[in-house]
Amino acid sequence: MAAAAREDDLVFNGLPDMNMAGLLSVDGRNIVKLSDWSVIGNGFQDVVSAVEKLRITGFFPPYTLVVSPRLYALLHKVYERTGRLEIDAVKEMVKGGVYQSPVLKKDVALVIAAGRQNADLAVGGNFKVEYCGPENLNHRFRVVGSSVLRIKCPQAICTLE
Repeated sequence: MAAAAREDDLVFNGLPDMNMAGLLSVDGRNIVKLSDWSVIGNGFQDVVSAVEKLRITGFFPPYTLVVSPRLYALLHKVYERTGRLEIDAVKEMVKGGVYQSPVLKKDVALVIAAGRQNADLAVGGNFKVEYCGPENLNHRFRVVGSSVLRIKCPQAICTLE
């Protein structure tokens, strides 16, 4: 679990010590102001603004939306008088899925034009688990692997912050 959380942190925040940008910090990305998602409809309108920004820049569907757990919860409200949840309208808009990540601590959202031509995760070695032996009545393991985020088109990313 720790290795997976570390990899998520690498993808979203990068490794500033090694001059590696993440999806939320790469130069050249589009940025849209995040409104108050506790107001019904604001989440959907923010995603529409991000999608419009990407379309104007020349990036087309499908899009993927990743949000903080709090924003994800706020999308689960009945939208206007439709009888549908706001998240359902958002899913129809982005087409590539809506996900939440605990790595996104503050209220932040990310819309990316899905496609390996825009970004991918290069895996140098698959993760493997090695048993290190018992220590203080605990069994110790080591997880070994390598991966790096390759952002090929920062303009295909729009952060809502």
